[in-house]
Amino acid sequence: MSNKIIVLWAHPRSASTAFERIMHERGDLRVLHEPFNHLYYFHEGRAEAVACGDPREGPKSYEEVKSHIIDASEDKPVFFKDMCYHCHDHIINDDEFLKRLTNIFLIRDPIKSIPSHFNINPNAVLDEMGYEKEFNIFHKVASLTGTFPMVIDTRDLIANPHGIVKRYCDLVGLPFMESALNWEAGYKPEWDVWKGWHKSVSSSSGIQEIKSTYNEDVLNNATQKQYYDYHLPFYNQLLSHANPERS
Repeated sequence: MSNKIIVLWAHPRSASTAFERIMHERGDLRVLHEPFNHLYYFHEGRAEAVACGDPREGPKSYEEVKSHIIDASEDKPVFFKDMCYHCHDHIINDDEFLKRLTNIFLIRDPIKSIPSHFNINPNAVLDEMGYEKEFNIFHKVASLTGTFPMVIDTRDLIANPHGIVKRYCDLVGLPFMESALNWEAGYKPEWDVWKGWHKSVSSSSGIQEIKSTYNEDVLNNATQKQYYDYHLPFYNQLLSHANPERS
């Protein structure tokens, strides 16, 4: 009998890997790092993969990745985080798999995430900002389950990691482990291919605000402004469903 499969759906530069790091620290979950990213970048070639190493051998199709996730849950509950745009066109029509998952959504204000994204990948395409596809999957899950899934805004996670993570644990049926909120700095082996994207979390020891400034942002870069204007409505819609625990 397969165990629970929990997924944190996010968009790039949303502190999703820091949340994943908390799940690593628990020790009671099999943690998979963005299992669909190779599908999007290396096997379907939807966009250019940057700040990364050579791809690993592994599943090459949507069905193979899905089977890998399900197989991983045979002996232990699974947590994985991923970007909705990595597998959107497949999973949006896979009602059975979406209902099999416990779906949680993480968002961050695009005025912060988009400049951070462009700082690493100045040639990023509109789709890679991620908000539209995350919005689509959110509403698909809501329509399948009859209830809106949990939405976490990164600001609330940073302001109150204890409260937000406890609420998440209560919702997905995991015991809350306060000790998992802190860790030893360093890279996890599964981040090796994408090391260029995980410098901040690898040097951290807990959830924290990363204050960064960039020469270009949504105020002075036309492409960033275009992407911001396009994705802001999707962020605002998702934000309207965030209900942070501030206790």
